[in-house]
Amino acid sequence: MFDSMNAVIAALALCRPTAAGLADFGRPGNYMARQIGRWSKHYQASEPSRSRQWTLLIEWLPPACRRKRAPRIVHGDYRMDNLSLP
Repeated sequence: MFDSMNAVIAALALCRPTAAGLADFGRPGNYMARQIGRWSKHYQASEPSRSRQWTLLIEWLPPACRRKRAPRIVHGDYRMDNLSLP
């Protein structure tokens, strides 16, 4: 099952939104910046104590992910119990 899941998520990542008729769906661009910002805020709101390693990671990630990439299709909640099985 996990091999099949991996194959499907990899195939989705190869799809171009325009070719799939999804050019106007979602918010293209800045996906990684939005995710990093969200994850950082969640971590900072729940951290039991300051971690130097996490602080360094939160500072390092935004500039490391600035490379422009073409929009792709992703599944934001892809896990075994969120899939329908035949």
